[in-house]
Amino acid sequence: MAFDAGGNLLLSASGQNRVFRVDGSGQLTVVAGNGFRGFGGDGGPATSAAMTTSGITLDAFGNLFIADAGNNRIRRVGDEIIPIAIQIDIKPGSAPNTINPRGEGLIPVAILGSTTFDVFQVDGTTLAFASDRAAPKHDLGDPKVFANHLEDVNRDGFTDLVSHYRTEETGIAFSDNMVCLLGKTLDGEPFEGCDAIRTLGSRGRRR
Repeated sequence: MAFDAGGNLLLSASGQNRVFRVDGSGQLTVVAGNGFRGFGGDGGPATSAAMTTSGITLDAFGNLFIADAGNNRIRRVGDEIIPIAIQIDIKPGSAPNTINPRGEGLIPVAILGSTTFDVFQVDGTTLAFASDRAAPKHDLGDPKVFANHLEDVNRDGFTDLVSHYRTEETGIAFSDNMVCLLGKTLDGEPFEGCDAIRTLGSRGRRR
């Protein structure tokens, strides 16, 4: 269970595959889950999503994270919408993805195209990276600029979109081991992808 900023109690009901909100008057409302085990509903109302709930937590921005044990993933609910889950690759071609939070360089992030996600449908003006929701350095709302950032970084035959973020604007901390990219499609559907990172300390030590 967890409490939101308004003092409401959020409960994960594993047997019902739903998350409920209980307000101060004791009124119970469904926040996420349609009551059926399975997987579905990303990009739509959270109450229409199929999932197997096993735990919940809230972040500082009020986003609800649901442990979906049946699908081995974490589902995020923002404004009671579950974003489409996408794949991203931070610093394509590098492993591990080492970042110095005190650095001043650019961090490339690739949105990986696939049979289920077409990067040509990304609204480049909505991209927000890491905890401080950094915007891309380049104007991806310009069709020509957008086109110049398309490539197949993992050589799987699908076009990927590579955006770049100023390290000092991301808010990445030395304690971080995963960073996420948020955005919306041209149709207004939210999406989110996360990738693991390793931070490089000020004395050159990996953490």
